[in-house]
Amino acid sequence: MKQYSFYNVDLLLDGIPVTGFTDNNSIISAGRTNVQHTKVIGARGEMSVATIADRSGRIVFTILQTSDYNAVLNSRAILSQNTGLSGNRQTFDPIQGLMNDKMGLALVTGVNGFIPVMPAIVRGTGIVSLSWTVEFEQIWFTNGQYESVGN
Repeated sequence: MKQYSFYNVDLLLDGIPVTGFTDNNSIISAGRTNVQHTKVIGARGEMSVATIADRSGRIVFTILQTSDYNAVLNSRAILSQNTGLSGNRQTFDPIQGLMNDKMGLALVTGVNGFIPVMPAIVRGTGIVSLSWTVEFEQIWFTNGQYESVGN
C-alpha cells in the first residue's frame, strides 16, 4: 500500500515557506516550459533528434486570498518591475525556488526566477484562490518512489 499527505510537501521561495494553500487536488505544479528534444525526419524516413539546452520552467501554485504570503509575493513582483524600470540592471534579485515532497521523494529546484504577472484582485462573498506563477531560468527535478506502508 502507498501513502501520501500534502502535509509533507513544502514550497519555499528564497528560503521562505509559502503558506495558506488552497485545499484541492492540484495545488502546486512544476514543469519545464519548452520541449527537451525535437525530431528531424530525413528524405528516406530516418529520424534524428536534436536535444534542446533550454531547462527553463515554472512553478505554479494557488493560495487563499487570506494567506499572508500574498503580501510577500505582491511586494516582490512590484519591486522587480520597479527595479527593471529604474534602468539599473545590477539590482535585479531573482527568486530561488524549492518544492520538496518528503513522502514522494520528489524535489524540484528552480534557479533564477521572476513573477511574470500578479494575479488579478478578485473579491466576492467567499474566500477566493489566487494562482501565482514563478518562471525560472532553470528547473531541476529529482524523483523517487513513494514508500510502501505495511507488508
